Amino acid sequence: MSQEWRLRAACAATDPFAGSEAEFVAEGWCSTCPVKADCLAADPRGEEQGVYGGLTRRERQARARRAKPDKRLAPCGTEAAYQRHYRWKEAACEPCKRAHSQAELERRARKVQRRPASQAPACGTARGYRQHQRRHEETCGPCRAAWNTYLAERRTVREAA
Repeated sequence: MSQEWRLRAACAATDPFAGSEAEFVAEGWCSTCPVKADCLAADPRGEEQGVYGGLTRRERQARARRAKPDKRLAPCGTEAAYQRHYRWKEAACEPCKRAHSQAELERRARKVQRRPASQAPACGTARGYRQHQRRHEETCGPCRAAWNTYLAERRTVREAA
């Protein structure tokens, strides 16, 4: 890349490319510079200090990180991508929302499977009926009967009060 653009730069008479004290002043020059894009494109990656194209070293590094596709980013439509949207305070896309819903259902199913048998609600009880509902399962006859009994008892208690 040719360095002819430096002759047309607003800062051509000075050396704004070095020294952190000059950064504030150089940023002012860069806002009106006609070759700002060329300057930013010519930014030497090893340069520790100085302003190129109106950006300080940290701003250039942040811009370079955003410009590079990070191979570690999970693609949309996965639970990891949903979590990334959440961390970055972005609205999650529809594929990520669906993936998150599916992951939540799987997480709940694993949690129920890990529950000791002594804590699992037995079929034929109102709690068993609720468990079927949470799992989106077909409710068995004994649980449906127990649930109806529970509702009837609640109605009689309310009517008595």
